Amino acid sequence: MTTHWNPAQYNQFKDQRAKPFYDLLALIQPAQFSNAVDLGCGTGELTRALFNSLHPAYMIGIDSSAEMLAKSNAWKTDGLSFKQMDIAQYRPDAPVDLLFSNAALHWLSDHQVLFPALLSGVVAGGQVAIQMPYNFDHPSHTIARDVAITLFPDRFDHHQNVSGTLAPEQ
Repeated sequence: MTTHWNPAQYNQFKDQRAKPFYDLLALIQPAQFSNAVDLGCGTGELTRALFNSLHPAYMIGIDSSAEMLAKSNAWKTDGLSFKQMDIAQYRPDAPVDLLFSNAALHWLSDHQVLFPALLSGVVAGGQVAIQMPYNFDHPSHTIARDVAITLFPDRFDHHQNVSGTLAPEQ
C-alpha cells in the first residue's frame, strides 16, 4: 500500500511529534546493534537521530510514502539507507537486533497477524521499541472523522474499522 503524505504539513508539528520519539529512544537498552530498522521513518530526520544515537552498523528506514522519502536523501549517511515499501510487508533479509517504530503501526490493520510477522524478524535477545497512539476513539478524532465523512462521504468506507490497533491489554 502506497500512502501520500505532505511533508510540509507533517513538519509543521515536528517538535511535538519528536517528543514521543525521544521518549521511546530513551527506553532502548545500550547495545552493539549490527542491523536495525525504523518502520514508518517518514522524512528520515528522526531515523538519522536514532542512527546517530545508537550507532548501528547498518540501519534502514522504511516508509510507504514517496513524498516523505523524497526528503530522506538529506539524512542518508554510510550505514543508513531508506526504502519505500508497505511497512506491513516488511520482512528483513537478515534478522534485525533492533526493530523501532514510532507512531506508524497504528495506521495498519490486523495486528494479530502483523506483530508476530514483524517480531519473527528480530534476533533472540534483540530489542523491539514500538510506540502507537491509541486515541482513535477520543472526541478529537471522532468529531474530525464525522465532519470529514459529512463533507466528503464518497472518500470513506463507512464499514471500515477506524483503527486496527489492538487494545493495550491485547
